[in-house]
Amino acid sequence: MEQNFTPLRFIHKSTYEQLPFSVKQRAKHCLLDLIGIAIAGSTTRPSSIIHRHSAREFGGVIPIAFDSQTASPSGVALALGMTIDSLAGHDGFNPSKGHIGCGVIAALLSFAKANPDIIPIPEIIDRHVPNLSY
Repeated sequence: MEQNFTPLRFIHKSTYEQLPFSVKQRAKHCLLDLIGIAIAGSTTRPSSIIHRHSAREFGGVIPIAFDSQTASPSGVALALGMTIDSLAGHDGFNPSKGHIGCGVIAALLSFAKANPDIIPIPEIIDRHVPNLSY
């Protein structure tokens, strides 16, 4: 390993193609886990409350996942992140205690919906997670 290796350098210099197969597979499983929790979480009362709040306070045209309402990218990210967190069953690795998937996947998907020319997330999801309507 390089002596100047830092997490920030890894994030900025690594490409998907460079990742080991096992890491790619684990990432797919983590994404499926988050999507499953989001689907289940979308039926909770906290989810419906935050969806209404996001639509009212963060007006916009981006669809809120698993809902007919719309909001701005930040409102969509808030709604999806809190929907995932409403069941607290995500990020299947308890020692991490960080729940990083809530914020990261919610922000990434809402940004991608607002900027499809920059991040083609729907294509990635369609390829790796079939039958997800987002």
